[in-house]
Amino acid sequence: MLKINIEYLIEHIEKSLEFGELEVSKLKQDIFDIKGLTSHKVRCFLNNICGVEDSNYLELGVHRGATFCSAIYANYVNAAAIDNWSAETLMPANSLMSSGNWQTYIAYGDPKEQFLSNIKKFKSNNDIKVFDKSYLDFDIGLIPFKINILFYDGEHTYEDQYQMLTTFYDILTDISILIIDDWNWEQRGILEAIENLNFDVLYNKEIYTSGEDPNDFWNGLGIFLLEK
Repeated sequence: MLKINIEYLIEHIEKSLEFGELEVSKLKQDIFDIKGLTSHKVRCFLNNICGVEDSNYLELGVHRGATFCSAIYANYVNAAAIDNWSAETLMPANSLMSSGNWQTYIAYGDPKEQFLSNIKKFKSNNDIKVFDKSYLDFDIGLIPFKINILFYDGEHTYEDQYQMLTTFYDILTDISILIIDDWNWEQRGILEAIENLNFDVLYNKEIYTSGEDPNDFWNGLGIFLLEK
């Protein structure tokens, strides 16, 4: 189990953010070379957060694996990835498109095939489960371990956010870390689900950025330490 020491976990989250800001982690250039709509700071934060002992990590919306591979790389972690790979190419916001830097983040070809190739390359001895399914009607019984770190990078509508947390409630450990990508955008679904599911929020950090900023925590992060 994840260490059930609240002060320790809060310190771990804050240290992971601090090192993320500094872009300090165990990641190598091969990981940064995986294209995706994220930043070095987010990748480093995820790598550090999954460095805690007994991490069981779930990522919803993995695409080509830029953040998933960052989370598991050089960590001892059980991990599950869920995506239906319905979008071959994800495009950044207009600000990046107009800056001329968008090709840094865009890849072409089959994203699932590239994800599986990246996992094979970077998973080491970790136990990795991959599910080609929608997270909205997912059977959580397919995942053979409880989740204590959940990173959500799916659709950011109220309905998707609310249903996601409701769907995965029972597979979360009593104390878990919830990380929501693109926190600059819709938040109500997450916040209302946390309230209606009667979670106690032991810690939260909301990071806002100027948009999809490659020099910051991309498009913002919502980070919660939750207790059932």
